[in-house]
Amino acid sequence: MLLMDLQDMLAYKIDIVTEQGLSHLIKDRVLAEAKYFVDFTLKEAV
Repeated sequence: MLLMDLQDMLAYKIDIVTEQGLSHLIKDRVLAEAKYFVDFTLKEAV
């Protein structure tokens, strides 16, 4: 399962939600951090 694999890989409890499921109060920050994480992860994998 994706959630469990990510939690194992990161050694941290995470939540997975769709963009539509994010509160408008935190959406911009969460998406900015998510993009950073994806960019960082992809660079580390190469």
